[in-house]
Amino acid sequence: GGITADDAAFDFIRTHAPPGAGVAVVRMEVSPFGDEYLGQDLLVMVNLSDSDLANPTLGMGVGGSGFQLPLQQRGFANNPAFGGAGPEILNHLPAGRVFAMLVSHNDFASLKVNAGIAEVGFNGATFDEAGDGLYIQTTVPLLGDFDNDGDVDGRDFLKWQRGESFSPFSAADLEDWQEFYGFGSLASSRAAPEPGSIALLAVVGMVAVFCRKPTAGSRRPLA
Repeated sequence: GGITADDAAFDFIRTHAPPGAGVAVVRMEVSPFGDEYLGQDLLVMVNLSDSDLANPTLGMGVGGSGFQLPLQQRGFANNPAFGGAGPEILNHLPAGRVFAMLVSHNDFASLKVNAGIAEVGFNGATFDEAGDGLYIQTTVPLLGDFDNDGDVDGRDFLKWQRGESFSPFSAADLEDWQEFYGFGSLASSRAAPEPGSIALLAVVGMVAVFCRKPTAGSRRPLA
């Protein structure tokens, strides 16, 4: 309904996303429209990337289960009781778009969530309360690219100086910036980084979202 990843309701999710995070799956108490459904929470899948992501899936079940289904667009227009053809299967999540489904707050006080994009995702994650969630990492980040703009340059060094790198003020981050300075720049003639140097990051599928949803009427995340 016109809500995108740039909506103010997702500010905290965007600003705290680790490099390479393409999707956030989060339990919310208040919808981006400001609505609060009696006895219901929202489970949202937010495409944080600039690309359409293929084969998004979502499911709820007991811990350890891999139950997942393709995203389905329901609603009045698709309801067979009113002449619709049934749920529309969504084989991709467009860039910047948000999928949301209602879940019973009373029946799912402790919600077990399975989610995936293509072949990357997680199973059996516990979302106990509004604000709990996980990121799904869909791309391999460039080391030293602290502003996540696809290159390593002077702006990334300023981010490190301000404590805004991956591990704030760490010597390791500074070394990464020094080693990969110039990568990603069209003017750079340096060779691409060795695959082995990024292999560890490539196998990390998701990173926890440590956030809490603002209360109704507030856009400030709670600690």
